[in-house]
Amino acid sequence: MSNYRFFWLVLLSVIFAVSGNLIAADTVLVNGQFYTVDEDSSWAEAVAIEHGAIVYVGSMDSIGSYIGPETEVIDLEGRFAMPSFVDSHIHPASSAYLYLFTAALFDLYTHEEYIEAITEFAENHPELDGIMGAGFDPALYNPLGPRKEWLDAIDPDRPIGIISIDYHSMWVNSKVFEMLGWNAHTPDPPGGVIVRNPVTGEPSG
Repeated sequence: MSNYRFFWLVLLSVIFAVSGNLIAADTVLVNGQFYTVDEDSSWAEAVAIEHGAIVYVGSMDSIGSYIGPETEVIDLEGRFAMPSFVDSHIHPASSAYLYLFTAALFDLYTHEEYIEAITEFAENHPELDGIMGAGFDPALYNPLGPRKEWLDAIDPDRPIGIISIDYHSMWVNSKVFEMLGWNAHTPDPPGGVIVRNPVTGEPSG
């Protein structure tokens, strides 16, 4: 923004303040590019923010009325600005349960770490009828996915089920397939896929 234009912007804000018409904002962003997602007025030059809420979106011509003695004015120098991304897709209750009461793999990054964590949890909880866990990354494995035999080696007698980090698949041991009655002849469930050994057709895990 030119010094000349900035001078008039500040002068106008002082005039509004003196006249009592000022609606002073905490922060004002000027000389920027703001996409409004409004068909009638898709782009704006300035934004005023008061108490964490946007109170003005528009042109440089009117932003002066939102600038007071305590307002922080940020010159974007023509740069594009947009709201920050907020993750609203979280599962606090289920995540807390999985971290506290199952074999949690979310903070682990290798197959070896997964096996070690599941083994440790199984050994520390002989009282459980089955072992549950979550957090493995399917991207670590080839298209056959993690194998049931790896979990069989940890505990062949109790069912073991580990949910993937994206919650869209599950890695289980042979005991689970036995309890379900799933084998090479079991059709895929509606909306799902049983990953299979390409030679035997048996579920791979």
